[in-house]
Amino acid sequence: MKDWILYVVVTISGAAILAIEILGTRILGPFYGVSLYLWSALISVTLLSLSLGYLWGGSIADRYGDFAHLGRMLSLAGIWLLLIPWLRQPLLNWLDPLWLRAAVLLAALVLFAPSLILLGMISPMAVKLKTKDMNELGRSAGKLYAVSTIASVIAAIVTGFFLIPNFGLRSLTWSIGLLLLISGLIISICCRRNSRTFFVSGVLLFFGLCFGGAAFLRHGTIAPGLLFKTSSPYGEITLWEDQGLRYLLLDGAIQTCMIAETGQPYLEYVPAADLATFMFARDGRALVIGLGGGSLPRNLSDSGYQVDCVEIDPMIIKAARDYFALEPHHAHILQMDGRRYLMETQKTYDLIVLDAYGSSMIPFHLITQEVFQLASARLSPEGILLINLQVHGWHDPLVSDVAATMAVVFRHILALPIHEPPNVIGNLVLFASQRMMTIAEERIVHPAVVEHDDYQHWLWLQRNHAWDNRFVPDVRSGRVITDDHNPVDIRSEAINFTSRMAMRKERGVFQKSRW
Repeated sequence: MKDWILYVVVTISGAAILAIEILGTRILGPFYGVSLYLWSALISVTLLSLSLGYLWGGSIADRYGDFAHLGRMLSLAGIWLLLIPWLRQPLLNWLDPLWLRAAVLLAALVLFAPSLILLGMISPMAVKLKTKDMNELGRSAGKLYAVSTIASVIAAIVTGFFLIPNFGLRSLTWSIGLLLLISGLIISICCRRNSRTFFVSGVLLFFGLCFGGAAFLRHGTIAPGLLFKTSSPYGEITLWEDQGLRYLLLDGAIQTCMIAETGQPYLEYVPAADLATFMFARDGRALVIGLGGGSLPRNLSDSGYQVDCVEIDPMIIKAARDYFALEPHHAHILQMDGRRYLMETQKTYDLIVLDAYGSSMIPFHLITQEVFQLASARLSPEGILLINLQVHGWHDPLVSDVAATMAVVFRHILALPIHEPPNVIGNLVLFASQRMMTIAEERIVHPAVVEHDDYQHWLWLQRNHAWDNRFVPDVRSGRVITDDHNPVDIRSEAINFTSRMAMRKERGVFQKSRW
């Protein structure tokens, strides 16, 4: 067998290792959120698996050291990848009761460790096969490991920059699994041309194609209510219509809900956030960071505000325009990172809304003292900063931390709770300004006045509930969040756990999106 075959094998295995690691964020992200914990779990599992693979691969190479075992490792790694679509949902359901860190670590271990261990065994076996003279051992090992590592680097760039956004998750996982399976079978057949090898190879290929093909076809069907589903560079985007409501989900978390027939927003925090406009004597300029389905920009525009909106994900922008009736006159949309925009713009706004947070997907660079200072510099003297948080209870520690951080920059902080009772998971809106934030009593409409209009009644019910229950959060018990010290992932873990428990009890649109 020529040496170039070995280079092909280590290239395929090296590329597959990094591709699997990156795919892991998309396979587990819709359930756990793409947080620091997910990345830590995937990196840890990858390194542990490779270490075990190097250890076992070296032992097997010394005992057997032939190309047949090399091919076998590739094929088995491919078959396990083809099984992942069948294993994922039952495994994640079984791990539901665990806290985020334990659940994501175990999920990554079960789903990815077998393939990664088998791929890790390739390099020491290839070194054994390539080395014919002990004086060449170092050179042979160096070349093979260099080729494998370079393949990993290229795979990481190509997978993240091109393959996932353009070809989708299941197609890519299925293709990598099939590539490993077929490559391994070709090597096994070429080095051992006997009836047993042909039979075993045929059986492995048959079952591999069955598992992969069935998974591919199963997910090729359109589930009832599914309008749109795609992978973007920033997450998995799904649109559902259910019982007259249209939902936008990012990595499994609801970002927007509206009444499909009328286009009216139907998430409770939106009416509460609208109360910020009641605190100004006139309409002005507003900046919204985080578009979602565009409910807040639309409402602000309808109220007379000139709206700029910053959204980093181009597919979110497309979904808002195509499915949530966001028109060009509602907002001037810029596709870029929100913090970067605050650093670069010279515009001044009366209202800035940070609406880019989720239960386990709080961008760490958008919730620190430094970003609040940037926002303050872009606000007019009477301006207001508004933040929408998902929390577990009105007095969640995350509320105290964020309020304490805002209090470093702003004189006045006000919390408007959304959900009832006060100890359950839901949204809470934080207002911050250098001035007192009040609303004239005559501007608040009692829900009974609009009982003839169901939507207006619901709208004012949410507004009155939020305003009547407003409170000044306890900043003394909070920890100031900075770029240097940011414990937001720790604070979000309990929220993530509670959110997953709620999803398990009430599957609805949350679990319709089968991978």
